[in-house]
Amino acid sequence: MKLMRISWLISCGIAIFGVMLVQYFFQIKSETGSLGIVGIALVIPFVLLCLFITFKYFSYLATIKTDTIMRVIHISFGILLVGVLFYFATDYKDTVFAGLGGTIHDKDSAIYGMSWLNEKTSVIYFNFYTILITISTTAVIGYVSSLIRGKKEKELEN
Repeated sequence: MKLMRISWLISCGIAIFGVMLVQYFFQIKSETGSLGIVGIALVIPFVLLCLFITFKYFSYLATIKTDTIMRVIHISFGILLVGVLFYFATDYKDTVFAGLGGTIHDKDSAIYGMSWLNEKTSVIYFNFYTILITISTTAVIGYVSSLIRGKKEKELEN
């Protein structure tokens, strides 16, 4: 249990650091363009590993015998956390687009006609909020799926 928690925390730290690194790579210009794609290629395995460990860890936490009230509190808190993070991510996205004068479809914006992922909009997709939303959603899915799986196994035994 303790080793699983430590490995989960380390993988989350590496994934969050990696996403912040991708955001930094998008700001660096080279002769061939932005280095953000290189950062994405380097970080994807660590993010996927983090999501796998998160799913396994929260699946394990759901199997520990706790009362129904605590399970409801855990699920409610997880869903609330995802909702709050989604609110802040949406607000951050709106702030970035307002600073740029609009989206890629607005003629007066600084990013008109550019692709949806460029050095100016990369901060929307690769930031602290998006990685936390991804990790929190994976945790809730892992927890709930383990509870459902455990309930089905009990029904099959009876």
